Amino acid sequence: MVTALLAILALTLPSTTAVAQAVQITTPFPAVSVEAGKTVTFNIDVTAGARQRVGLEIIEVPPNWQATLRGGGFVVNGVTAGPSSSEDPPPQLQLEVRIPPDAQKADYRVVVRATAGTSSETLVLDIKVAEVAAGAVTLTPEFPSLRGAADQPFRFNFTLTNNTPETSTFDLNATGPEGWTVSARPSGQTQASTVRVEGGQNTQVEVEADPPDDATAGTYEVTVTAQSGTTTAQETVTAEITGNVNLTMTTPNERLNATAVAGRTTELDIVVNNDGTSPVENVELTSTPPGGWTVTFSPTTIEKIDAKSSGRATARITPSGDAVAGDYVLTLNASAGGPSDSVEIRTTVRTSRIWGFVGILVIAAALYLLLRVFRQYGRR
Repeated sequence: MVTALLAILALTLPSTTAVAQAVQITTPFPAVSVEAGKTVTFNIDVTAGARQRVGLEIIEVPPNWQATLRGGGFVVNGVTAGPSSSEDPPPQLQLEVRIPPDAQKADYRVVVRATAGTSSETLVLDIKVAEVAAGAVTLTPEFPSLRGAADQPFRFNFTLTNNTPETSTFDLNATGPEGWTVSARPSGQTQASTVRVEGGQNTQVEVEADPPDDATAGTYEVTVTAQSGTTTAQETVTAEITGNVNLTMTTPNERLNATAVAGRTTELDIVVNNDGTSPVENVELTSTPPGGWTVTFSPTTIEKIDAKSSGRATARITPSGDAVAGDYVLTLNASAGGPSDSVEIRTTVRTSRIWGFVGILVIAAALYLLLRVFRQYGRR
């Protein structure tokens, strides 16, 4: 009776040798889309019920395609595998599949077989050749637009994501407006211009755009590119420069003096410079003259002065009619709300020649009267 039961158990239970030889072959992403002419890499995990040698074989591949199993830097057709654990992870294996450039858009498959003793298992990999493969490489900015002054660099942070199964090395490049200094590099690096990103992973990229200190206010574009072979990810961000206004007043020859005649109008050309990086509008011209003087401007308001440009006006200066000959200080002002400037014009006043002639006539008349008096009363 006991012998019969043991015989039945022996027939119904698997042998320990069969359990020990059980083999599994897997990959995290068994179905992918890729462009023709690309190479796709699959990470392969092989485990077995007990530590043993497992043979590997590529048993199906489309015509003109190339498929290669690699491990430890070698082309392999076998591996030592056992139960998977954190202390003893599966060996690192990769299956490289090169797709010919003339591959038609269609669904294909590659089959790999793992064999250990009498145990065998196949891994079917589905590859869809598409015009533009799903799972592209993307370059995403943290902030697509930044604002600041021209004397500080703009720093953009990007996430470079490789949504393909293939590990790639990307060349980083950034371009900006003429005169700007622009650079792209992996985060935390100062000299590197390339970055390696594993399939399905991402990394951070820093871009620094430094405008010239005299850059005018406005919005400027910076284009960032990450390229690996024929795969390119590109993104454009904007840097907005907030300008400033700096007004200065002078004359065309930069001489701050004038000559005038009491009671008469003298014209003086005025130049208002905007040395800032932003245009300014409605620049009002005023004056602080000596008592009894009048000063008018033409025009009284300069409508607009662009950055790094100038506006012109004419000051008409009229000293008082009874002004004594000498030097006077006249202050001219330019204001556009907040920004303003003033300049002192030293004005030399001369009396009119008419009054000289009048004085001579008065003296002559007085002498004539005295002469007549002496003649009339001198005879007596």
